[in-house]
Amino acid sequence: MESVNAPACALQERMFFFPFALKCALVVSFLAAAALSAITIISYLTMSRQARAQAARDVKSINRTTAAVCETFFDSVRAESAAAMFVRNKEFFWQLNPHIAALAVLNASNEEYIYENDTFMRTNQFNAGTVEQFIQTQRPVLYRISGEETVLFSTMKDAGDFPLLVMRSRSQAQNGAVYIFTFFSAESLRDMFTSSDYVSYVTNDIDEDILCTGRKNQQEIISGKQYLSRYGCSAVTYIETGIVLENAVQTALRNIYIILISWASAALTMLLFSFSITRRLNSINEMFQKIEEGVCDISIPVTTHDETGILIKNINDMAESAGLFERYSNRQEAVFARQGIISMEGMRKTATVLFSDIYSFTECSSKLKAEQIMTLLNDYMKYMTACITATGGIVDKFIGDSIMAHWGAAETAKAAAAAETRGALAAVRSALLMRAAGRCFNEGRGTAFTNPALATGFGITTGQFSAGLFNAGGHAEWTLTGSGLRLADRLTACAAKSGADIIISAETRRLTGNCLITEELESITFNGHREQVFAVINIKDANEMKKFSEELECIPSGSKELYRRAAGPDGPKSLAALRSLR
Repeated sequence: MESVNAPACALQERMFFFPFALKCALVVSFLAAAALSAITIISYLTMSRQARAQAARDVKSINRTTAAVCETFFDSVRAESAAAMFVRNKEFFWQLNPHIAALAVLNASNEEYIYENDTFMRTNQFNAGTVEQFIQTQRPVLYRISGEETVLFSTMKDAGDFPLLVMRSRSQAQNGAVYIFTFFSAESLRDMFTSSDYVSYVTNDIDEDILCTGRKNQQEIISGKQYLSRYGCSAVTYIETGIVLENAVQTALRNIYIILISWASAALTMLLFSFSITRRLNSINEMFQKIEEGVCDISIPVTTHDETGILIKNINDMAESAGLFERYSNRQEAVFARQGIISMEGMRKTATVLFSDIYSFTECSSKLKAEQIMTLLNDYMKYMTACITATGGIVDKFIGDSIMAHWGAAETAKAAAAAETRGALAAVRSALLMRAAGRCFNEGRGTAFTNPALATGFGITTGQFSAGLFNAGGHAEWTLTGSGLRLADRLTACAAKSGADIIISAETRRLTGNCLITEELESITFNGHREQVFAVINIKDANEMKKFSEELECIPSGSKELYRRAAGPDGPKSLAALRSLR
């Protein structure tokens, strides 16, 4: 059986707007992308919520530590400033407290005394009188908070990379209460305020940032704040959203990359897998198309053991059954019926009918066994039916050693007029092909009674026939009926008597015109009147000769010399020449 491995040409030329392979790839890709996207979103939300909670805990912890360290440091500065009132040797005091830049004392008599740490001022490039100048310009701010509060202020000058602060405190001296303004550097708190992720700063009650590294982020979302009541300020710690969610975002990005890779892998895998299914479906579709065309001796290789493999096996079995059935029915008529070319209802048709009969076959077959007869007829019919189908004819039936075929009955009403002439010429060309094929078939035969040579006569007529489906007892057959069938049978009998193997009626002769070489024979009586008959010698028209040569290539191979001598350009040109071939 013929094997179907590739899609049919018609399928290859057909454009699928949304093929099955693409559908499968898109569905699987969508499901994979949707699942992975859902996992990514859920994991991001979970991680971000956990990161926020952890960041909030860390901010509170760092803020408590920052506040405690700041308060301890400020307590130390305050105590040192108070002790300075009792130290007469200020140089010794500066050596013990190098972070203090200056002290300004305001006694009960409103007298101001300013003491500067020359070493600190030189090291940090402060000019002489800087502290006095600052007090004069900032006096309203420094003195506007009354009472005994200890207040922190920032100054106008940085000491290195860290701000210089001013602490106003109240102390008790021998001559009464005094206010001490301590100018000091908090550089020792640098590490506490310069964490890589968490930012801390100190602000006083008048919203003045008195201790801050860099610029505060206005989009802080997670923060902690602790008030230092003794100093009228607060320690604040925060962390930016981007830093908190950085790991979650990075994880989400990695998941997105994984989604893209997984989506592409799933799409490619499904596309390749679906292509294998599509190839099988295309092969099945091609097989059905061929079965519809009447070609049933085909099969598809079963390469899988899944559902498609079972389907292909069942289709192969169906094709085998159809092939077996078509041997007992007419393939061409079934194809034409499926295509709507012929109708199952009865109708009048103008057609050309050919009858062929093997001369003296009864006498010849009486000497053969049944198996030998079947082998002989099967080989012979293979040659003859090839000649009929090559010219577009329909093999209607086998009647023993005879063949009935017709042309034009399956033509549509629009093409009926042209079909009459075309069908008549095709029937004659078919008979000439059968003459040539018969000579090829007989080559090497006739040497023994078990291998006889066969001589065949052909009768061809054109006329009106009733075409339709005959159905009786479950057996149906689409065929022709009419008196023309009996005329074709009579013409076949005339061929045996006249020595001319192809006899045509007057109507067929009229339709073929001057395309053939013919000779009129003695008329016969049919249905009570005389009927002209003609012997066909050969083809005369060049176009018909070209068609004949092309159709000759479709019949079983044999000796080209025998073909040329039987019909065609080198064939007989007269009845006498034809009779000499027999």
